[in-house]
Amino acid sequence: MMKTLKVAQQGLSNDCLWAARADDPIVRVPMVLSPADIDFFPCNPRRTGNPAFSAIQASILANGDLEQPIPVSRDPETGRFVAYRGGNTRLAIVKAAWQAGDTRFRQVWCEWHPWEGVLVGMVAHVVENELRGELRLIDKALAVQQIRDRLEAEDGESLSQRAFLDELKHWGWVLSLRSLQMYLQAARFHGFCPLALESGGGRSFIAGLGRIETAVQALSTFDDPVVKSENLSERFHNLLKSMDRAGLSCLDVEVRLTAELATVFGWDAARFQPLWTAAKCGEDLIPAAGDRLFAVEPKPAPPWEQAKQRLFRIGHGRPASRVAELPAIFEALDTVDELQAVKAALEVRMTALGGAA
Repeated sequence: MMKTLKVAQQGLSNDCLWAARADDPIVRVPMVLSPADIDFFPCNPRRTGNPAFSAIQASILANGDLEQPIPVSRDPETGRFVAYRGGNTRLAIVKAAWQAGDTRFRQVWCEWHPWEGVLVGMVAHVVENELRGELRLIDKALAVQQIRDRLEAEDGESLSQRAFLDELKHWGWVLSLRSLQMYLQAARFHGFCPLALESGGGRSFIAGLGRIETAVQALSTFDDPVVKSENLSERFHNLLKSMDRAGLSCLDVEVRLTAELATVFGWDAARFQPLWTAAKCGEDLIPAAGDRLFAVEPKPAPPWEQAKQRLFRIGHGRPASRVAELPAIFEALDTVDELQAVKAALEVRMTALGGAA
């Protein structure tokens, strides 16, 4: 059963279906309000301007009205109306038009929603923008982290990812476990390289940083006094902070990081690179006797790598029927980031083979 949350943030309480005044409706109803009487939702997950602002503004000004009403509720702290379940962009447009003297927007259509808490409003704003594909990945990631932090603060204990997904689904935001993990990872990396992520660093960039971090953690497990004296994860995070800029690539980070780590190990770059590659591939790296060398205990290639190897062993001149079973294999393995690139390569190869046949 979902809990009734009681989280206070920025002057907004979270009492379910709270009414600031006795005459406030307790169900959704249409109403007409002046733009001056409506405040923006203070916890809006969008932290930059709406990229579709100009198009939305042109449509509203041409029609002289809103195609969709602004969803409003009442701020329990101030008693004023607030754009509750989305609508901040529309509100900004009609406010500007009314202040500029456009009498068509003296009053605007709204839809009243009973107050159900800050978190419900936050999720609704995300969902509205998600439907239009307008919200940046990093904004969604930070919203996910903020919502989870508030839930855990209210409950007084950590929340499992599955339980958190259930809470979001209850409020109308359906996420896969894989997407949730990516958002949480992006929010954590935002603390180290905000410029890189806010300038457009996407899923592949986040996944690449994750693989680098996993390799660093693997190197940190060596039973070696030199390695133990260093906090390799902290070194990685500090490097991200120092390199943070718009357009930063994982390759740039990896080149600088491996140069630093080679120095920590007291090796030259050529000697360190095979060790780094093994760590990235998830091999078991075991300290060997003498000269601080490390042995690699091979592991079977991960499923996506095995599938890719099978794919590229297929000759161009063979009929497409020889690879007809591979799509099903890839579909079953759709749990890793690299699979997307492998699937794309498969489609190209099968197209070529189909044409040859």
